[in-house]
Amino acid sequence: MEREEVERLRSQEEDHESWDAEVEHAESSLWLQYMKWPAQFANRPLEIIAAAARKPALKPFEDYELGVWNGSLQVSPVEDEIKIRAMLSLVDQMFQRCHETLDATSHRIRCWINTASTDGYYPHPLQGLQKKGSEDRYISLWQCFFCYGFRAWAIPRDLRPEIYGLVLNERQETI
Repeated sequence: MEREEVERLRSQEEDHESWDAEVEHAESSLWLQYMKWPAQFANRPLEIIAAAARKPALKPFEDYELGVWNGSLQVSPVEDEIKIRAMLSLVDQMFQRCHETLDATSHRIRCWINTASTDGYYPHPLQGLQKKGSEDRYISLWQCFFCYGFRAWAIPRDLRPEIYGLVLNERQETI
């Protein structure tokens, strides 16, 4: 099992090489335009934002350089990278628990959960994703979102709005 996990993580690292090309393509997608993301990220360092969403190395041993903002190199300290790597395995465990819960839930309840209307009953149960590759990509997206959120939270408070457009209240900061 450990060998499978190491192989899966190794393939994710290889995916990073194609990440830059995906980001370039995604910057002009219709979905981005429709959601008005270009306005949200206008005058923000897209390279830092994209770097913040990348998963850390399998065994982080140095600070992760996010990019330069206003002449200052922004880094995620190796200590944070180690924490992120450890927490990503918890995301995997969370989805495994979701699968177990779905498998243990009755057919009828899964049908009700899958029903969009309040008037009727959809006789087809909620199911997990059918293709393993789709599920892996879905989990990977959640992991990238976690990386982004952690790194955005971890930078100095005064830089958060400038770089990420993110303002947290005091309660959110302490969570």
